[in-house]
Amino acid sequence: MAKTLINEHDLLEWLNTQLAGSDGCDGCRFTSVQRHEPDSDGCNWSPHNLQCSGVPSDVCLPAANQAAAMARQKFNLK
Repeated sequence: MAKTLINEHDLLEWLNTQLAGSDGCDGCRFTSVQRHEPDSDGCNWSPHNLQCSGVPSDVCLPAANQAAAMARQKFNLK
């Protein structure tokens, strides 16, 4: 399956929309991604920073990991 090329802003927006839909993650958001050479899955980025306010980050970590995993299958950075 070919990945959609997307810019960093749109990728962060997509990730944060997914995260916002998760229970208890209202104050959490991805603030950056890190570009790198394509890995074994062909993905050229990784989530770099998750920021939470009002809740411990470990509360939202499972939802954040799930959103990132879905996005890594769908998107590559332009």
